[in-house]
Amino acid sequence: MPAGTETLYLSGQVPPVADAAVDPATLAAYGDTRTQTIGIFRKIEGLLAAQGYSLKDVVKLTVFLPPHTAMLFDAARPGVS
Repeated sequence: MPAGTETLYLSGQVPPVADAAVDPATLAAYGDTRTQTIGIFRKIEGLLAAQGYSLKDVVKLTVFLPPHTAMLFDAARPGVS
């Protein structure tokens, strides 16, 4: 990267509560994998926008899924596109 280039790191983004009528201590409050993925990307978009960036400025994105949900990666894909 050229000297003087500004970088922004975001990490640890988790899904927001998708259903306020459900106890937030339960998984049901966060919706399915697609809903969670969309929620996280909206959160990331907001954090980027607050710093003057957009998703078009993202150079690298790493997604971590718990082992028991890794098979749900295909379910997360529609939320990314």
